[in-house]
Amino acid sequence: MKRTIRYLAALVFVAVVAAAGAAHANEEVLTPTNVGCFSSGECFIKVSPSVSASNSSCTDRSQVRFQMSSTGGESMFKTALSAQLAGKRLVINPSGCIGTFPSAFYLYLTN
Repeated sequence: MKRTIRYLAALVFVAVVAAAGAAHANEEVLTPTNVGCFSSGECFIKVSPSVSASNSSCTDRSQVRFQMSSTGGESMFKTALSAQLAGKRLVINPSGCIGTFPSAFYLYLTN
């Protein structure tokens, strides 16, 4: 029984480590040139350079979008706006598309 529990715990650990590594694989360092939101609650970050085609299949990769109402949406907006105003870059992990634009899974400031 203990051997089975150890085996299952090891499998869970390997799966978590693999998922964490996959999340970091899509990260890109981008400069926010404009940040804003529409009245619908959809927000955008215009970025330079564009999100690479290898990290997103969306047709227009000049912006990254997210919903203000999503978990973390307000924090992502504040972080992106802070980066733009301070002249800093963002590490962005694109995931899926909102319309024709990549959606931000997460983002954070970098030097």
